[in-house]
Amino acid sequence: MGDPNQGFEETSSYQEYTAKEKPTIEEQEDDYTYNVVFMDPTGNYQYDMILTYNESLIEAGSSEFSYQENTVIITGELGTNTYMPMENLINNHPKIKILALQNINGSVNDDINIFTGRLVRKAGITRKVEEGAKVAVHSWCCLMMEKHPTSYLKKIKHTGLNSPISERC
Repeated sequence: MGDPNQGFEETSSYQEYTAKEKPTIEEQEDDYTYNVVFMDPTGNYQYDMILTYNESLIEAGSSEFSYQENTVIITGELGTNTYMPMENLINNHPKIKILALQNINGSVNDDINIFTGRLVRKAGITRKVEEGAKVAVHSWCCLMMEKHPTSYLKKIKHTGLNSPISERC
């Protein structure tokens, strides 16, 4: 079998493309679309770039953090805005040993919440819900048995639950 790179020259030069006009951002409900047209260096070809993203990917959640000695108290809605502050706390404040969940009114962007949970667990931080605290949880477990989001259930197996959630409903 021949060399798969035969006939291709290695080059380290890159072409710079320039925006033909000012990019636009359009908002439609919770989605944003970024549009820009690029021209190649010769000006002969143009390339349309369209990027659509949802606000929940970058701004979801209303988590607030407060500190008391070696404890971080978190309130609000868990989401994308929870991960970065939590990572900062873990990396820059090694004295923190307890994460107290207090008045968590729900969550958005469960994919990032799984990573946040893994981050906290890997750091060895004790999680607790103190008396009087409120934590909202998913109710689809018992209400939609035939339509379980199995991909989500697979993601949370690592949490150490004694039995799968689907068996607990």
